[in-house]
Amino acid sequence: MNPDRQRRFLEWETTHARLDDSWVQMYCAGARFPTGKTIVPGRPSAEALSTLDGGKAVTTIFAPHSRAHDPVHVATCIRAELPDSRIIMLRNGSHHTVR
Repeated sequence: MNPDRQRRFLEWETTHARLDDSWVQMYCAGARFPTGKTIVPGRPSAEALSTLDGGKAVTTIFAPHSRAHDPVHVATCIRAELPDSRIIMLRNGSHHTVR
């Protein structure tokens, strides 16, 4: 990755929302350092989810304008697997604009 690519990604993800300049500079500067492969965990199995007692102690918070995933779809899946979980959909924002 390079800083320009990171900046373009942020512009895409946030649909050109106004972001704090210092934060954007810091975020993009991180692209200059080598990193290992990003590891994204898989979806928990039904067995693993069953240990959460219906989700009574689970809270998920979604930004409605995220482009990384479909927040409504993910919330629907969570509700199906963890019917007692608490799901909060913010009024606005994306993954990178939540404050």
